[in-house]
Amino acid sequence: MREDFPEKARERDRRKARYCIRERVAAGSVKISSETTTICNTDPTTCSTSPKTSDQDDEVLLASIFHNINLGKSAYFSLSRIMSQMNVFSSLLSTQEILSRGYFKQEQVNSRMGQKHLQRITAYLNQMVTISLMEYTILVGRYHITACLLVAAMSPCQRGILKDDERPICNNQEDNHHSMHAKLQTVSDQISRRFFNAFPLSLSGYIVTRAVQMRMQSVLQRTEKREEQVSDTFDCPICNIQNIPSRYQLVYTHDKNENDTTTTSCCHCNFCEVCFWTDILQHVDERQGNVVICPCCGADDHDTDQATDMDAQSTALLSPKQRGQRSKERFLDLPIDSIALKKSGRKKKKTTELESLSSSWAKAVIPSLGLCQSVRTDKFFTYTDKNAIHFVRGLLEAGVNVDATNEYGQPPLYMAAWCGFADMVELLLQYGADPWIQANGMMTLEGVCRAHGQDNCLDIIKKYRRDYWESTPADLEKYANGSVEHNNAHTQMSMTKIKTCAVEPMLRVLIDETVNHPGAGSYLISDWIEDVEPILELWRTIPVDTSSKKKNEKKLETCSERSYFCDSEGWLRSTLQRCIKQAFQKHSNRALQEDAVVLSHMRFLHYKHRGSSLAPHVDLCRVEPRSGQRSTHSFLFYLTTCETGGETVLLGDVRGEGRDVVMASVKPTLGHLLLFPHACPHEGNVVDCVPKLLIRGEVILTVANGQSLDQ
Repeated sequence: MREDFPEKARERDRRKARYCIRERVAAGSVKISSETTTICNTDPTTCSTSPKTSDQDDEVLLASIFHNINLGKSAYFSLSRIMSQMNVFSSLLSTQEILSRGYFKQEQVNSRMGQKHLQRITAYLNQMVTISLMEYTILVGRYHITACLLVAAMSPCQRGILKDDERPICNNQEDNHHSMHAKLQTVSDQISRRFFNAFPLSLSGYIVTRAVQMRMQSVLQRTEKREEQVSDTFDCPICNIQNIPSRYQLVYTHDKNENDTTTTSCCHCNFCEVCFWTDILQHVDERQGNVVICPCCGADDHDTDQATDMDAQSTALLSPKQRGQRSKERFLDLPIDSIALKKSGRKKKKTTELESLSSSWAKAVIPSLGLCQSVRTDKFFTYTDKNAIHFVRGLLEAGVNVDATNEYGQPPLYMAAWCGFADMVELLLQYGADPWIQANGMMTLEGVCRAHGQDNCLDIIKKYRRDYWESTPADLEKYANGSVEHNNAHTQMSMTKIKTCAVEPMLRVLIDETVNHPGAGSYLISDWIEDVEPILELWRTIPVDTSSKKKNEKKLETCSERSYFCDSEGWLRSTLQRCIKQAFQKHSNRALQEDAVVLSHMRFLHYKHRGSSLAPHVDLCRVEPRSGQRSTHSFLFYLTTCETGGETVLLGDVRGEGRDVVMASVKPTLGHLLLFPHACPHEGNVVDCVPKLLIRGEVILTVANGQSLDQ
């Protein structure tokens, strides 16, 4: 057996569990269990750490669970273990059994959380018949284990059953009980999806912890007033529902400080749990400070981070350029990559239980920002593309190059404007993003905004140009030198249609759709374009990619130079789509089920050395980020003619005898457009006549069934 096999097996199980959890959350099957699982008298030190599958061993598993909770071993609560025993982990646990079997370690809780907190927990457990596992981990302060349960999409809305809840429900309360339970289940599904999808774990852990504290405060408050004959129902001032069973009541509380976790009613507001979670869903993204405030009166007595407040105040006094410069200086202080990070000796700080909870977005996003420049830049683009504005704000404060560009020359500001993320556009501009910056091919912010109808983003960009950039003579001089000339040339090129032939384009079927081969449905389109000079002019403005130069220093003579271009404005894509549609319309038995869709991202491949070639391979599909569609075909648009060599050869297979089977061979010819499925094996023959220049891209192509054409 290979030494790395166990590690790969664990990773496979983790990925499988993660997939199952994702499907469970998407299907809305995170149910609030009302079943109770009892615990037998088993010595926890003898329990096996491997998950059990039979009902007979569920009690043994529970004993092992509590043993590891008391030890604080979060590694025990893996995704694969939780998913394999979901019926046990999601069940309600008997508080009587927990107390009588000694699984509640009072000495540990007293030493870690204080005597007052221990008294409150003990009183709370004595009032409960059952309790959820997540509630228990929060009560005993094992927040790392709470995080594991949240990662496994355990319902944060599941709550135990009070002793008073066992009494019969009056007829006038029964309808409200069923209604509130159904609403709580609905909001539980919504919260589970929100927490599961790119939500900081420390923030979700904090919100659930506050909810449990408010549940406990409600129970203890009723217990203290029992002599006053407190009603079993209450009226919620938010949803205005009357006679709600008290089991759904919360009382707003707050932590006094991090060392003393006792809770105190600060505004004495009572409300139902459904309204609390609804308030979180509606307002969690817009709150800059503490995300949990009283949904009735807006009270927030949680101690704020003075250092964070002072930093926010200093940031507000800076101009956008000063903010951007400060962020870049912090960024340049970081190690360049993971190798430099290891040499620097910087390590992630191991968090304590309390430090694993974050009350605000500013604190919660810090662990997700990265510790070196390469990781932080990658995360910057990822979070911008997802419109994760809190993560981007955290990156800008922690340090990042706001005008960093990807291989297509697109900065985050360009991507945000393309998607129409107006709030993200303004945030980036507030931190000094260049409002005049252009992507590869002289693609401007005006062009992408107008092409996609993002007028609100364009208005914000113009405002920052007027208020913070054009007023500076140095900036005017910077953008006047050469930029205007290039921009005018680009505008004329993009506004002028490429000259196409007067006759309809010709379509040649290279591999028929009926052939049993992955290349079935390969075509060659010719006689459709007269002048490619505008495209060549575009290529000359795009820089050659040098990111992989060091990796391929020995292969530079046999590889092509790549220049990346993203046609976000759509002028080249629309021309190619029109060509493909006309070519198929001419052949009625080759009609398209839907219009061809050419994806935005392309690359120019320039073979400038004789002897260049491309080994047999197959292509991968690309997902259009804006629509989520997957491409079906690769396209090669030849911009030069090679009299000898350089043919694109469609093969029978990429290995074995199939490499010698030629299904079709296409000579590079100016203006020809080759289309073939991604799975089609192909290679590039040795180039004898240079240069060989082409555009490589992806297209979504669905061809209707029809009779084959003569090849």
